[in-house]
Formats: sequence, C-alpha cells, structure tokens
Amino acid sequence: MDTFARRILIAILTLFIVVLFLGQLLVPIAANESAEVHPEVLHLVTPYSTLGIASLLCFQLAAVLLCKLLGKSATPGFWNGATRALIQAVGALCVLGFVIPAGVAIHLCVTMNAGGVLILLGLVMSTLAAIGFICVTCLAVRTYDKARTEHEELEAVI
Repeated sequence: MDTFARRILIAILTLFIVVLFLGQLLVPIAANESAEVHPEVLHLVTPYSTLGIASLLCFQLAAVLLCKLLGKSATPGFWNGATRALIQAVGALCVLGFVIPAGVAIHLCVTMNAGGVLILLGLVMSTLAAIGFICVTCLAVRTYDKARTEHEELEAVI
C-alpha cells in the first residue's frame, strides 16, 4: 500500500475516532431523554450510559490499533509476532464492543421485562456482528500467518 493511501486510511480512522467521541458525549443525553419517556428505567441511566460509553471506547481503541497497524505495515517490523497480536486485539475489541449492547438488551428483556421488537432486533444484530467479527478476525489472522510464512520463505531465498 502506498503512502498516500495509508495516510487517507489513517485520516478516515481518525475521523471515526472523533465521531465516536462525540457519540460518547451524546450517550448520557439520550439515556436521560429515554428515562423521561420511561420513568421506570430511570435507575438504569447511569449504568447503561457507562456501558454505552465503554462500547464506543472499544471501537475507538480498535481504530487506534488499526492506525498503528497501518503505520507499521510499511516497516520490516510488520512481520513479527506483535502484528498478529494487534490483529487479534482489534478483533477482540470489536467483538466486545458488540457484546456489551447485547448484554444490555438481554438485561432489559430478562430482568426488566422491557423487551420489544427494537430491543430484540438490537440483540440479534449485536450478536450477529460479534459473530461476524470473530470470523473476520480468524480469517485475518490466518491470512497474516500465511503471508508471514511466505515472506520468511522469500527472505530465505533472497
């Protein structure tokens, strides 16, 4: 990947991080407005806001690690074990970012009896997204391992 494309990707990821930060500022506001409409869940505003912010933080950290991975891709150090760990960490953070809202949806449905179509849809979508990121992470790690093996074989020949 050339330097220009890498810089564009890093700029897009930086914008993504900033937008997620703005989302973190809006989570408590949205939670308070929801509590005004449904006063029976007023006691859940703080814990759910905290979990919402934590979920967004997972995606921010994943984006930071992706920026680090992109920066590292042009260096010889890209082919060491730390890169594999970075790929796995990005995947794990994204999965956690989707599991947190799924846990909130389960809590709402089971303990609060506050289900509904949108809550169930959110639960299904979060679960599917987490499963999808697990699959993509496994594929990325396998692809990286294969490329690393081929890189090492090529280095041995040259």
